[in-house]
Amino acid sequence: MDTLSSLDCARSLTVAIMLRYGEYAAIVALSFNPQDYNSLSDARDSLQATELLRKHEDLPTNIDKASVAYESFYLAEVACRETNHRLCSERIFGAGTFLRIQRKIAEVLGQFNPEEMFDLGGWGPGSTVLITRRNATPSKKFGSKLELTAPLYRLLTCNNLLGHSYPLWNPKMHVIEGNKVITVPKNAKTDRIIAVEPSGNLWFQKALGTMIRRRLKRFGVDLNTQERNRELALEGSSNSLLATVDFSAASDTISYQLVLDLLPFSWFQIFDLLRSSRGICQNSLISYEKFSSMGNGFTFELESLIFWAIAKCIVPDDHPMQSKISIFGDDLIIPSEYISLCEEMFRFCGFTINTKKSFSSTYYRESCGGHYWNGADITPVYIRRTLNGVERMRFHNRLVEYSSRTIGYGFRDKRFRSCISFLASACSTKYGTCPIGYGDLGLIKSFDEEAPTYCRSLQRGWFSKRSLITIPISAFKDDALFALSKFYHLWKSSGGETGKGLNGNNETLPQRTRYILKKMYFVDWPSLGIWI
Repeated sequence: MDTLSSLDCARSLTVAIMLRYGEYAAIVALSFNPQDYNSLSDARDSLQATELLRKHEDLPTNIDKASVAYESFYLAEVACRETNHRLCSERIFGAGTFLRIQRKIAEVLGQFNPEEMFDLGGWGPGSTVLITRRNATPSKKFGSKLELTAPLYRLLTCNNLLGHSYPLWNPKMHVIEGNKVITVPKNAKTDRIIAVEPSGNLWFQKALGTMIRRRLKRFGVDLNTQERNRELALEGSSNSLLATVDFSAASDTISYQLVLDLLPFSWFQIFDLLRSSRGICQNSLISYEKFSSMGNGFTFELESLIFWAIAKCIVPDDHPMQSKISIFGDDLIIPSEYISLCEEMFRFCGFTINTKKSFSSTYYRESCGGHYWNGADITPVYIRRTLNGVERMRFHNRLVEYSSRTIGYGFRDKRFRSCISFLASACSTKYGTCPIGYGDLGLIKSFDEEAPTYCRSLQRGWFSKRSLITIPISAFKDDALFALSKFYHLWKSSGGETGKGLNGNNETLPQRTRYILKKMYFVDWPSLGIWI
């Protein structure tokens, strides 16, 4: 409530009244319309008031978020079915553009190399069909049965392909129908649908995803960072030459026929073999109309490749802004003048542009979590969970950063002073302190507030009195499975990837951490400026 009072605008008053009377569903239903504002300050404050509670997972909206998510999932299946039929029956429409998109994707992918796929196999930190997230350690995954769909099982057992490729790994294989559809928290209005993949399929799906990443990077698309999209969104907000495009249910509307039409057939075959063509959703076995969804190890890279190729083929090669087309998942940057053609082509391919979150004609742009207005960063802060413990400290830090960003030039917005002071006093002293720009190693303090100790030995830098360090909880391991896990991580590290989860003979346990306070060294400790 104090944050809303600090904003002191019409939208913050609206949200405060709704909050007072418990109209939580109405709060999260509010939307920001940039066409309603002419000034930076009005737009920034209204956006902050609108977004403050929108992602609050614990907000009692009485919305059945899981039901909303499943409904969207089934609607996406219907949309994919329609797209599959349309692409089969209306191949003449857009044939020229389709041909250019096919050639662009073929140019990026090149020749498929099966040895590269086996070299890049791996798992992420998440769960599999038989292993929960809390138990998903590397040794647990290596020691459990290798979950496989039937097509992949037939491939790996042919001439003992798995044994020849990984001679130290001899898992028992367990054939299952497909993936498992579940929901995870997203925001106050809906959960997010993901499909938990079989461990064997996921191993090779991650490899294909890495192969696409490597190839896209050669064409200037780096899927390891969101910074390029944010920089271009900032540029588009100031000159209006670039538009930011967002999609609705992007990963769930990648239809099977579209991937078949666009990818080179040698690549399509292996993608099709590694995907889960069926899955368990709400205790029912379904056959997918979509090609893949979130949870699959290559979906993010595949959708990025397809969206980027479509956009590149819509904009002429000689257009001065052609090189600034950028993608990160379903966040697309294109020249503003091509937004209509883009919408038409993506609609034919089965994708729906979210017009409420796509911007081409106002001062406002939004991409990859960054919000910009006429060259200024107006990215809001969010209350994502109930402000207890560490969450209170984190919100304090986001508000400190926001108050420094709204004014700039070494000053702080005095409207937030009382709220920041209240949060700081409500936080326990056990969280320690840190300077701005170092994350959440403690409460962010200005140089003059903290008066840190100068590092005389190095003649530079500063020491905090105490800072909060997060320590992953680990367990001692000394068996063959742990040795295999360690060998796997060393192998991944030799290929340029960082092996995580192993330290000596200790294996990190997922989702388990502890905190300690420690004196920390910082290269700089800036002053946050005076309140104005």
